[in-house]
Amino acid sequence: MEEIIHSNDVDLFLLSMQKTSCIMLLHINSNKSVGDLQDKFNECFPAYKLEFFRNKNDFKKDIPLQEGINLQAFAKPGINGILDFKSWFTAQQLLNAFKSDFDLLVKLYHSENGKWQLMPADLKLNMPSQPVQSFTTVSENEEEEEVQLEL
Repeated sequence: MEEIIHSNDVDLFLLSMQKTSCIMLLHINSNKSVGDLQDKFNECFPAYKLEFFRNKNDFKKDIPLQEGINLQAFAKPGINGILDFKSWFTAQQLLNAFKSDFDLLVKLYHSENGKWQLMPADLKLNMPSQPVQSFTTVSENEEEEEVQLEL
């Protein structure tokens, strides 16, 4: 059975299928703040944290932007669109979508033992009803890799 969940505004659309997977459509434009996008993302995936970076140097040095910064302060002019993310995609696919579709540098973290850890590239995001620690790997034979964007 499919269930459609709408946020209070049109910025986020979540299609939940049997409560084990979802499709998230996140509206991104230059009027949004970093915190707006983080909050909307967390409505779908509360056990994860997105961090945004102004440039490649800040990305490499792990210096994230503050929540109140608007995208217009660092994103390419006229940024506007929908990020389409499915829960069966890997962390790497999510970060690649931010980079390729919006030229945004993002890192994804998950909570482990009360601390934020960089999400391994080949893992899928769990739905809220699943335990935070039980990740699904793409390949059981592959070693965990940190999420890396091609810079």
